[in-house]
Amino acid sequence: MKGIPKIPKLHRAFIEVTPNCNYRIKPCDYCRNFQRENDTIAPTDNMIHSLEYVKKLVKQAKELGAAEIVLTGGEPFLREDLVDIVKTISDEDLKTLIATNGSEVTPAFLGQIQKYEGVAIQVSLDSLDIKINDELREPGAYSAAMNAINLCKKYHVPLQISTTLTAKNVAGIQDLVDYFPDDKIKLRRLVREGLAESRPDLFVKEEDLIRIIQGIVLNSKYRGRVAAEQIPYVFDCDGGPDVYRCSAGNSIAFLRFNGDVTPCPSANFVVGNLDKESLKDIWEKNFDSFRDEQYRPFGYCGRNALVSAPRGFNVPHKIMDLNEFQTYGCKCTG
Repeated sequence: MKGIPKIPKLHRAFIEVTPNCNYRIKPCDYCRNFQRENDTIAPTDNMIHSLEYVKKLVKQAKELGAAEIVLTGGEPFLREDLVDIVKTISDEDLKTLIATNGSEVTPAFLGQIQKYEGVAIQVSLDSLDIKINDELREPGAYSAAMNAINLCKKYHVPLQISTTLTAKNVAGIQDLVDYFPDDKIKLRRLVREGLAESRPDLFVKEEDLIRIIQGIVLNSKYRGRVAAEQIPYVFDCDGGPDVYRCSAGNSIAFLRFNGDVTPCPSANFVVGNLDKESLKDIWEKNFDSFRDEQYRPFGYCGRNALVSAPRGFNVPHKIMDLNEFQTYGCKCTG
């Protein structure tokens, strides 16, 4: 196994450009600010509220090797200067991904960003069933997401679809993936963070995860188009070492609205704060435990054996068949 650099490049930086969201009454593992109805955080409470501060972060991320900036929230489209932020990232020759629920995507905005290279929109859509989708998201969320998706296609803006797996929508995931044959789709497992902590009934059963991993994630039909996050990867190997390493703290970092830095958007602990340390110092000094040899699980599997590589580092790589498959927690969220 090749050695991993002690201080790897920061390939992707997630920037929470606002903690506020216009969808605040449903469980959402990305909305980690525990917002409730009528609970809005003022711009002055948001360290990243100014364009100049965002420019500073983008420059620092680029110096650390970042190739892409992911703008998240909350709902990034609530930022009135979102076009200016996109321009800032483009001026640094970095890619931009905007993670949105789609409700505020407009023809005017897409027309403005067309002139910038490497800009993509990620729209959240959890089901083709309007009732299920809107129950999970917000009344009207399905129509808003589909409108945003169609607008992106019309204006030739690169598109991704993000789907959070829950007990309510898991049966229709295959249909959703097949409905968008030309688009990239990111499947995410709901994690026990943010508002999702209050809804244990929504978490997906292991047998459903196995079905999705086998039937979709590892299916050659979807290779290069469907990706998975927060899901234990299962590999069908022909023998030899199979190495898995989470990207948290190794190639990605999450910069929260209040300056806190965490290993990834789902991490529930803080490794530093941008008000006290530079991003460079935090990246180079505060992520040692994520790059330690003991947290790089790997193992050997026999022909056609299934090897589980958990999304995290807190358990060793383990050879198992489907009947023994287990869903492990992540070191960040455990």
